[in-house]
Amino acid sequence: MPTLRGVTLDLWRTLMEDSQEVGRARFQYRMTGIQAVLAEKGVAVDSDALRQASRACFRACEGIRGLERELSFHDQVDLFLNLVEPGLATRLPDVAKGRIRDIYGCMPSPHTPTLALNAVHVVQTLREQGYMLALISNTGVTPGTTMRKLLADLELLPHLNVLVFSDEVGLVKPAERIFHLTLERMGMAPHEVVHVGDHTKADVFGGNRAGMWTVQVETQVEREQVAEPHVRIPALADLPSALERIQRGAVALAPAQPHQ
Repeated sequence: MPTLRGVTLDLWRTLMEDSQEVGRARFQYRMTGIQAVLAEKGVAVDSDALRQASRACFRACEGIRGLERELSFHDQVDLFLNLVEPGLATRLPDVAKGRIRDIYGCMPSPHTPTLALNAVHVVQTLREQGYMLALISNTGVTPGTTMRKLLADLELLPHLNVLVFSDEVGLVKPAERIFHLTLERMGMAPHEVVHVGDHTKADVFGGNRAGMWTVQVETQVEREQVAEPHVRIPALADLPSALERIQRGAVALAPAQPHQ
C-alpha cells in the first residue's frame, strides 16, 4: 500500500474562492489608483487606455504561460507600463514605480477573495494527521508577496510548510518542473505526495505528469478533460477521506496520461 507523507494544494478555487463581481471591483480599484499616480507624474492616461493596456498585458502573459513560463511580478508591471506608453517603465522614477507595483498587486478590502468552505478545518486536520502541506499557485496578476499576507490574515499560512508561487519561480502549472521544485523543498518523492486542485490541465495533468497522486476538487465544469485524476471529490471537505482511500490501496497510481 502507498505511504503518503505530503499534500500539495492549489490556491484559487481550491483553498480560496473569488467572484467576477469582486474581481471587477478589485481591478477598478487598481486601475484608478495607478491612473492617479501617473497623473501626479504628468502622464495623462484615460481609463479606457489603461484597460486596453491591461488586456494586452494579460494576453502577452497568457502567451508566456502557454510555454509553461511566468514573468516575475516586476517584469509584468514593467510590461503593463510600456503598453500604457512605450518606454514608460524606464522613464518613471523608482518611487513612483514602487507605488504602482503596490497598487497593481494589492488586495484591497473589501475586494478580497474568501476561503473555500471548511478550508481551515481541512488543513488543520491534515496537519494533525501528520501530512506536510505545500501550496503551488499560478499567481496571475496578484503576486506571491500579496498572497502570503492574505493567507496569514485568513489563518492558513501557519499550516503551510512550503509555498511556491509562479511569479517567484518563473514557472506555471502544469510545468513538471514547478511540481518537482515543490517536492524538492518538501524533501519527498512524487509517489509520497498528493496534489489537490480544481483545474484539469494545470492540476490534474500537471500532477500526473510529475508522477504524483492527484485529487480533483470539482468546483467548476470544464469543457475538456485532458487528464483523469486518481480521485474526484465534490468539495474540499472530502479530501481527508480521499487520502484515506489512497492510503489503504483502494486507488492505483496509474501512469500520467498524455496531454491531448
